[in-house]
Amino acid sequence: MKQTIRKTDILVLLGVFALAFLVMFGIQRISGRIDGVASMVFVLAVFLISIYTDGYFWGVMASLLSVLAVNFAFRSPYFAFNFTLPERAMLWVLESLRRFFGILAAPLVVILLRLPARTAPVPPWPFPMRRTVLPDGSAGRQVHRSFPAEAAGRCTLPAS
Repeated sequence: MKQTIRKTDILVLLGVFALAFLVMFGIQRISGRIDGVASMVFVLAVFLISIYTDGYFWGVMASLLSVLAVNFAFRSPYFAFNFTLPERAMLWVLESLRRFFGILAAPLVVILLRLPARTAPVPPWPFPMRRTVLPDGSAGRQVHRSFPAEAAGRCTLPAS
């Protein structure tokens, strides 16, 4: 079964990331510091993206993009990648992997929370369904469920 990319999923991804950037710039402007706050804001962004999009792809993609965004925009050197020393490049890769797997926990939590709702069987209704007859004589949809006559007879109020 092939899934198509929905425009709403892309808009949710871009909108939540734009909002996360605006929140970070606001925090930086108000407090002057963003130590440790950037990762938490982007974990919340990944969590929201995972909730409001369909499929696993968007949560994993949001995790990867948030790691790159935090490393690029909110870590020293700001808005630049500095790989002049080989040790710095290796440290950047290891730090990015650590952040990626940490942030990847948010979509995994959402996936696990949604799993029982998707796989839970619907219990059968114990009473027969009643079909509605439309004014033109055709049978309508199953609009409501009715109790059998014997069950309705047992549900009488006691005489006072």
